[in-house]
Amino acid sequence: MAGIVPAMIACAAAGHLPETVLTGCVLTSFPATRGATGPAAARPLPNSVPAPRACCVFPTWSPSADAGSDNEQATGSTVWGNGMLTGIVIDALDVARMDLFWRDATQGRTGGLHLRFVPIAKPKAAHKNRLHLDLAGGPDWEAEVARLLTLGATRVDIGQGDVPWDVLADPEGNEFCVLRPGHPGVLADSGLVAICLDVAEEDRNAQLAFWQSRADWHAVEFHNWGVRLRRRPTSTVSLVMGPPAAPKVTRNRLRLEVTPLDWEPGEFLDSGGNEFHVSCRPRLPHRGEMGALERRLHDGKRCHF
Repeated sequence: MAGIVPAMIACAAAGHLPETVLTGCVLTSFPATRGATGPAAARPLPNSVPAPRACCVFPTWSPSADAGSDNEQATGSTVWGNGMLTGIVIDALDVARMDLFWRDATQGRTGGLHLRFVPIAKPKAAHKNRLHLDLAGGPDWEAEVARLLTLGATRVDIGQGDVPWDVLADPEGNEFCVLRPGHPGVLADSGLVAICLDVAEEDRNAQLAFWQSRADWHAVEFHNWGVRLRRRPTSTVSLVMGPPAAPKVTRNRLRLEVTPLDWEPGEFLDSGGNEFHVSCRPRLPHRGEMGALERRLHDGKRCHF
């Protein structure tokens, strides 16, 4: 399966894939979502925002994949629940390089979340991202920072001052943090431990209610700096929301992805104006379908974006 995934990242043109395979793809958007019946509290993209082209990406993990201490990729009934945060979509100039960097950076420990990279032609703008990832530095955090720098990360200054964590950027400039031992809320020694979404103080309650519902993460911690959501109290990855919120000047380069059973696939805005993806519930094709797909690709059938 993994060997033909690059060839399969192309595909929602009717007739180019068996209907049964199309039902298993993650459809990232359709222009029709601007007028479709989506999540009641979510807003479709405004007409001024170009809708991304329809495409599909098949999950590349196996049911036995190790998802870290959560290991929530191992059971489809857990990951693909009735409305759940299932991943992060990241724009990338070089998809292969970024995928390799984040696989190595997280060491495959993502709490069951899928990091999905989509090609884009424009480099990251100079402003800080509204969504960033936090990694655990572990007991030997200095060595971990050095390892990440060797992988291609760089140190960046976003005005953080003297803080007890390290602020780095991935090879395309997306900020992320490496947290040191004893940092509040860190429940693992390595890998992804937090997804941090900028939320203005006045939007805190609305965003909390919105993402509790859409992510289906209901273990809540309230703090004076913001809120933290977890799938379960012991889940190693949390969704952290709080101020300050970076100005919204362009489409977010990192976006959350949810997989419900009853929404139209597409791209929507949350209550704070941040884009997020709704993908259809995937079903991996069986062996016979994969053979048919490989034959179609081998015969030169084109898939349109």
